[in-house]
Amino acid sequence: MARLIVGHGRGRRRQDDGFTLIEVVVALFLLGMVATAVLLFYVRGVQATSHLQRSQSADSVAMEAMEKLQGVNAQGRTASGVSALLGGRYSGDVTAASSAFSSDAAGSVPASDPAASPGSIGAAVPITASVLRGGTAYTVTTLIGTCYRAKSLTGADQTCVGVDPGSSVQEFRATVIVTWKPTVAGQCGGAALCSYRISALVDPSADVSWNLTARPVAYDDQISLIASGAPATAKYEIVKTNDIIGSVTSNPVIIVTPPAGTASIIASGPEMGMLQYAPPAGFSGTTTMVYKLRDAAGRTSNEANVVITVKPKAAPDSFSVYKGASTVVNILANDLGTFTAGSSIGITAWPAIGTLNVSGTTVTYNAPSSGTSATFKYTVTDASGLASDEVAVTLTLLNPAPVASDLAITLVAVKSPTPTDLGILLATGNDSTNKVVVVSGPTDASGWGNIGPLAGSGTATVTYTPGASTVGIYTLTYYVQNPAGNKSPTKTMTITVVPVATTDSLSVQKDESGTVNLATNDIPTSGMTYTLTGIADCGWTKNGSVDPRGSSATLSPEGSLVFAAPKSVPTAGICTVPYTISKTVGASTVSVDAIMSVHVTDQNNQGNQGNQ
Repeated sequence: MARLIVGHGRGRRRQDDGFTLIEVVVALFLLGMVATAVLLFYVRGVQATSHLQRSQSADSVAMEAMEKLQGVNAQGRTASGVSALLGGRYSGDVTAASSAFSSDAAGSVPASDPAASPGSIGAAVPITASVLRGGTAYTVTTLIGTCYRAKSLTGADQTCVGVDPGSSVQEFRATVIVTWKPTVAGQCGGAALCSYRISALVDPSADVSWNLTARPVAYDDQISLIASGAPATAKYEIVKTNDIIGSVTSNPVIIVTPPAGTASIIASGPEMGMLQYAPPAGFSGTTTMVYKLRDAAGRTSNEANVVITVKPKAAPDSFSVYKGASTVVNILANDLGTFTAGSSIGITAWPAIGTLNVSGTTVTYNAPSSGTSATFKYTVTDASGLASDEVAVTLTLLNPAPVASDLAITLVAVKSPTPTDLGILLATGNDSTNKVVVVSGPTDASGWGNIGPLAGSGTATVTYTPGASTVGIYTLTYYVQNPAGNKSPTKTMTITVVPVATTDSLSVQKDESGTVNLATNDIPTSGMTYTLTGIADCGWTKNGSVDPRGSSATLSPEGSLVFAAPKSVPTAGICTVPYTISKTVGASTVSVDAIMSVHVTDQNNQGNQGNQ
């Protein structure tokens, strides 16, 4: 049976009635707070772990950059003369990086390569670089600046300062700065970028080298070469063969006086100290290079000579000469060497037929009238007295060649031209068994025009047909060839075609005038210039000179002649008037002299007659 407990107007809760609504809400609230705290703790733990991992990666990236920097030989030098550490680092890029990390750059002076280009492409130590590691992008900035520390060695730490205090050693302060973006706000002290940096000093001074040998000693060397038209550069050992010097790490050879040609010393590598040399093209003789040595301690040796002897080079020759003739054979034409005053040719084996005359460097071969070939050998000695090796000269004996010479022939203009034999064989003294070969032409260099045809090249008779009613100057080149195939030298023939003055008639009564057109029946009938060359001559003289006695003549350039007769009839009844027909093209002129005869009469019925 149940009991009812009554008190204070409400019933008391039994112990097994459960939680009230308020108790449940409070319990849930407390559980939520605990869960939130646990979650926050977990998230922050994950963030801290992630940040630690990124920081560790940054340390790894920084160490890799520093190791790369330390792998560059700071003692090396670029072409601009700065340390190899600075090679390719452009000053503008260096200044920008130093300004971005001014606190890191403090205490040293930013250093760069004056020969570098903007962008610092190919720098030995990059100024900036990007590295992706574990999904995080890192930016690596490497600052290199100069600073100074005291030379004296003490047990206390020494500060490397940016300004030289004197009696100090210059070093490089290298700082590697790695930056990356934080993953959450407030990380890395609230900065926009997280960063990690390491720094080191790099001493570019050369290590102390102990030289236990005495001052280096250089000895003379000899090099023997043969002249060349395109000499190649060769290498010669001049130090290791006979010189005395301790261990060196840089080129020990100093050229004091260079030789003729091109000479240089290999500056590094296993062939360091070797001479690279090429004589001048075509040079022979003796030239000397003076050099000395410098060891690792900076001590220099005595001066020594490299005596370079370049012998002349004689080349074999082949010549064709005519039987029974003396021929100068230019055997030095293909030889190499310095053949100035004092040079000479020495015959070491004489020809079996014919004779040789040698004067200095001139060789004349006197061929016999029969035979097919001859051979001789020689050496050539240059201006310095060096002699070449022996070579042979082969002579092929040919039958005498035909004779040719420069010729000139004059033809007259005709209205209906026909071929004219130029008579080349006759003019050159060759018989008809030979043939004439025209090499070029006829040509019209001055612009006369209307070149006529040429025929018969390759035969004994060569003909030329001038153009109809044409004057001018034309040239051709030719040679004469005999039945054996021997050819004369090529020569020139000049063909001049001159105008023709055809006889005219004119009768004039005394003390009267008459006119005649001289060009009407001349060849050509136009394009010519007419000029008087003297006064009218009617047969009278005075004091030994022509006395025209009142007669006169005028002649127009086109050929119209006006003649004024004397007051009396000449003894022979004839007066003559000299004139010239000519034509000029460029600097060339063709002309012909002519005389016009005028009949002077005393008959009133004669009137003025002639070719009007």
